[in-house]
Amino acid sequence: MVGGNVNSTATSYTFSITGLTEGASLELINNVDGINLVQVGSRYIVEVKTTGGQLQPPEEALKNIKITMPQDFSTNETGADPAQELGFFLNFSAQDAEGAQNTQTERADIVVKPVTDPLNGNNGTTWEQRYDHHPVG
Repeated sequence: MVGGNVNSTATSYTFSITGLTEGASLELINNVDGINLVQVGSRYIVEVKTTGGQLQPPEEALKNIKITMPQDFSTNETGADPAQELGFFLNFSAQDAEGAQNTQTERADIVVKPVTDPLNGNNGTTWEQRYDHHPVG
């Protein structure tokens, strides 16, 4: 469990997501009080604060994040089941009301099944050589 050693009296925590594929983006998919997302360069920082006496657990905060891969993302893997891996680092830091701090880094690898557009023309190959012959004379 991410952040498991922080006392239940924690009032806030942050986690950052780094190491995403270039061009990937993150966004919050629900407007949940107390959860904010900020992008600083290629790092995304999620800050979670107590609101209404409640602090969302890290697992719930993560459920509110959507990762969008860049258009035409591919690792160019081939085969019968060309699953691809989306990998990134999750850096978690929390502090409880007594000042105890917990910091840990986890690597996440998510298997993504790519959607591929069908090839049209030339019997489904990726290239086509063409010669146009015109009569001379």
